[in-house]
Amino acid sequence: MFSTCARLIRKSSPAVLNYSTLSTAQSGRLSKLSRNFSLSAVENFHTSRSDLISPSSSHCFTPVIIHKRNFAKMASFETNGIVPDVIDKAPGELMNVCYGDVQAKEGNVLTPTQVKDQPELSWNAEADSFYTICMTDPDAPSREDPKFREWHHWLVVNVPGCKLQNGDVLSAYIGSGPPKDTGLHRYVFLVYRQKCKREFDETRLKNNSADGRGGFKIAEFAKKYELGTPVAGNFFQAEYDDYVPKLYEKLGVKTEEPKKDPKAKGAKAGEKPKETKAEAPKDAKPEAAKEAKPEAAKEATPEAPKEATPEAPKEEEQKAAAP
Repeated sequence: MFSTCARLIRKSSPAVLNYSTLSTAQSGRLSKLSRNFSLSAVENFHTSRSDLISPSSSHCFTPVIIHKRNFAKMASFETNGIVPDVIDKAPGELMNVCYGDVQAKEGNVLTPTQVKDQPELSWNAEADSFYTICMTDPDAPSREDPKFREWHHWLVVNVPGCKLQNGDVLSAYIGSGPPKDTGLHRYVFLVYRQKCKREFDETRLKNNSADGRGGFKIAEFAKKYELGTPVAGNFFQAEYDDYVPKLYEKLGVKTEEPKKDPKAKGAKAGEKPKETKAEAPKDAKPEAAKEAKPEAAKEATPEAPKEATPEAPKEEEQKAAAP
């Protein structure tokens, strides 16, 4: 089939191909030609056919692939800020990202519960090529304050064609875990075509720890290993839900509770009364102090120990129960 297509491209004037009838490998090779301006692509053949089959010269031709992909969709990477927050240029096409019954669809909102397990991916891959796959979050810890940009969730290299299971896992998959009250985070999937199968000098990261995940830059990684621009991509958004604490527990991440006002603690512990009692005799006149001492001592000695001893354990119990 592909050799027939190639002859049409070289000899016909013009060549019109039906993209939906091609195999994955064939469509991948033809898509590559279209990106190199050797081929043109249109969305609706019926409305464009009259224009396409009217070459100005018998020596000129406009090869065309008819397929279902809508090139306008790739603009979503710019409207959602992925360009330039993550990459400089939008991917060549959309990839399929499936979490069971739900899919990532250019920024649709999914929940951490829905994306806790590794998804199934597919794109127009060449069977004899190797690919790098990445899932990254540029909004860590929040989109307003992305000081840990990027926090990468998944990184697989040397993937032969679309056979993800045969790739080399550099960073095992971790689902979305946006912190509470940080709004929506963008989770970006990108596919890069490698020049060949190669070694990657990177630390292997498991999915039971958050170490080594933050401060990652997929664009710098791609530059380091000469991966070029991404050939496919997609993304979704998610915010905190009830699954996130479970994920943090698995990763060994401790969440800090809001700190209480120390002044409020002092009032409960009886610090203020102690200060007022200590200041009163210092500021008082000597004669008044002498007269007050015997009476205060008689009243204070039996009462102070009785009240102080039972209160101390109650406070300790409250502190122990707080965590």
